[in-house]
Amino acid sequence: MTGLFHQLGATPVLMPQNLGKSGLRVSCLGLGTWVTFGGQITDEMAEQLMTLAYENGINLFDTAEVYAAGKAEVVLGNIIKKKGWRRSSLVITTKIFWGGKAETERGLSRKHIIEGLKASLERLQWTMWMLFLQIDRIPTRRWKKRFAR
Repeated sequence: MTGLFHQLGATPVLMPQNLGKSGLRVSCLGLGTWVTFGGQITDEMAEQLMTLAYENGINLFDTAEVYAAGKAEVVLGNIIKKKGWRRSSLVITTKIFWGGKAETERGLSRKHIIEGLKASLERLQWTMWMLFLQIDRIPTRRWKKRFAR
């Protein structure tokens, strides 16, 4: 890992950690895009922040379908494409639940999970299911058990 930590002669605190039993190695600190990417800051500032994070060992980036009405995912995808970063070097997480205004555009129906994930992949400009999907507000234990299967 190169970057700011080595320039300062410091021991990196962002050493990669195993993400459960998934086989993924993720930085213990991630960069989120809520109230930043796609609205509160310029795309150029978002690129600078993400570049600084990536160059200093952060490989975990979090977004959601609802952040800036999907624009946060677009900005994130544009930056990754522009920088030419290998997607295998990144772990992107997104969240599904609050997609749109129509009944079928939000919640945890199978339809919304599949369509929401496909829409997120399009906004991120990814063609493969190489991201973590977080589902907020799982309503019951029974649903959790069913989904875990």
